[in-house]
Amino acid sequence: MLQIDAIVSEISCCIARSLIVFRGDLTEQSRLFAFSLRELVSEASDIWLYIDLFDLLNLEAFYDSYVSQGQPGIDPKLLVRTIFYGLAHGVVSGRKLAAACRSDIHYMILTGEQRPDFRTIHRFVERHHQRIEELFVQVVRLAQKMGLVSLGRLAIDGSRMKG
Repeated sequence: MLQIDAIVSEISCCIARSLIVFRGDLTEQSRLFAFSLRELVSEASDIWLYIDLFDLLNLEAFYDSYVSQGQPGIDPKLLVRTIFYGLAHGVVSGRKLAAACRSDIHYMILTGEQRPDFRTIHRFVERHHQRIEELFVQVVRLAQKMGLVSLGRLAIDGSRMKG
């Protein structure tokens, strides 16, 4: 009987999740002047790493907290990868991050050209604070497995050295 309840619960969860609508990623959208934003950024840019990295991570916990009512929201994957990219590049303020999403091509690509405002970013971080912390651990572990980072100790005592 417990297995049947678990199966029914899983099916109803999947049905509910399939009803949730998010605004899509417009990065590949054609324009009057036929170009894609991808053409404007070098393949050597680290944004492609963020895009690929967040495709590998388990983001289900972010999606589970949404319902299918109201206006479509911005896909949580787009917001998370933009927030992490901002943190890695010194953009920690929600207002500065929102401004970058409107003026910096890297952030435009990461957000799928959705251009969230600072309130959207703030509410997202506030709502998913614990999940973002857990995701940070996933990102560091994955980066370590990929050989992108090594974890160790670094101590700085504040001494000045002539150079």
